[in-house]
Amino acid sequence: MPTAPARPEQLSSIPKRSADELFSGAATEFAQQDYARAVEGFKAFVATYPQDARVSDARFLVGEALFSQQRYAEAIPEFETLIRQYPGSSRVPAALYRQGQARLALGDRTGCQLLRDAVTRYPQARETASARETLSARCP
Repeated sequence: MPTAPARPEQLSSIPKRSADELFSGAATEFAQQDYARAVEGFKAFVATYPQDARVSDARFLVGEALFSQQRYAEAIPEFETLIRQYPGSSRVPAALYRQGQARLALGDRTGCQLLRDAVTRYPQARETASARETLSARCP
């Protein structure tokens, strides 16, 4: 026998997940390489808790999850938003690097300039050596 759809008053009784539950659940899915569910979880976290201090991390991890699935065209705006909205985030150097890689993967040569920017602006970042290697191999 099919069940009747939930009425609005029933939906409001569903417990809302805390910021910690949403973020840690999405982080676990990301760690388990369940990238589709991680994207959903992190997007729900950002939508539900837009003022949380971990929003920049969540945005970065959405981009990383999409990048890991080779969904480069979807990953790029996530990295762009992170860079624009959270310029002081420790994730910016990696986001700039990943955005450059994603653009190159799509055949967009502007990725070279993004990698150059990453190297120039963040010479001490962990991603700098990889950015230099990509530049020498793909951006003469």
